[in-house]
Amino acid sequence: MKKLCFLIFLLAFFPSFVFAYTFSNNISFGLRGQDVLELQKVLNSDQRTIVSTTGLGSKGLETDYFGLLTRDAVVRFQELYAKEVLYPAGLYRGTGFVGSLTRQKLNSLTKIQVATTTAVITKKAINKDFSTNSNISSQLSSDNIFPYSLSSYSAKKGATVYIYGEGFGDKNTIYFGDKYMLANVSKISSTTMAFSVPDELPIGRYDFKIGNGKNVSTRSLFITITDGSVGIPKINSISPSVVKYGTTVTVFGENFSKINQVRTIYGAFEALSNDGKTISFVVKPHSEIPERFLRDGETKALPFIFFVVSDGGFSEQSIINVEL
Repeated sequence: MKKLCFLIFLLAFFPSFVFAYTFSNNISFGLRGQDVLELQKVLNSDQRTIVSTTGLGSKGLETDYFGLLTRDAVVRFQELYAKEVLYPAGLYRGTGFVGSLTRQKLNSLTKIQVATTTAVITKKAINKDFSTNSNISSQLSSDNIFPYSLSSYSAKKGATVYIYGEGFGDKNTIYFGDKYMLANVSKISSTTMAFSVPDELPIGRYDFKIGNGKNVSTRSLFITITDGSVGIPKINSISPSVVKYGTTVTVFGENFSKINQVRTIYGAFEALSNDGKTISFVVKPHSEIPERFLRDGETKALPFIFFVVSDGGFSEQSIINVEL
């Protein structure tokens, strides 16, 4: 009775509340049905994950077809909730496939939710207090500040980049390595802030952390600042594609730098390229094999997901199957 009274109270004061739709099936590109329709409704309830701004797929005009726009919106949703949806699966980028972890997050949001709007970012709201005198060495690290992901892992000077995470303060500092920092960055919401890439920040690759005025994040993200003169790295093929740990893999592609980073769930390491078209690295094991890859005592192939980061930015993900 108390729960019912509480719900009536909520509905009286918040008429935009909606009741749960339970997502119990995996949803993927090309499917049709009620699951897709309800998925689009959830995606359209947040400005950061809308399917479309106009026409079919937009708010109020949701459809039951899972097309390219829906897939892109799912990717944004997964990267927005990366800590819950991607990281437990060993992923850094959204896949567009609605599996168990994504369904779990969707179900948690649709139990009772209020339609929300995202603040509009203006040039005035994006702070530009850039300095080459970083004070990160004097800051205490804390897991209470946790940046999940970025809207883009490569950007040109002046571009706006969104940071999604937890523990942001009213005024935050972004530390690019241990030399540069951008102070007084305002949060847009409790889980989002944005900054404009300073013109003074040199082109290059940076690991960066977030400070909230009290502490600095233990976790770091990374970004490549480009001028557009170098193309984004592209992976065309991998040889071999099925390996054992300790195997050297060669990646064939385009726009590799002399020194590149190969980033995986196992960490990041350098890979050299003499011609800009090939790089090689050794496939190394994780500290422990996730239980999800072991079924009934039978060994399954373990996907090794990686990206190439060059002076031109961040490649699409590629996967190598590892035989245990």
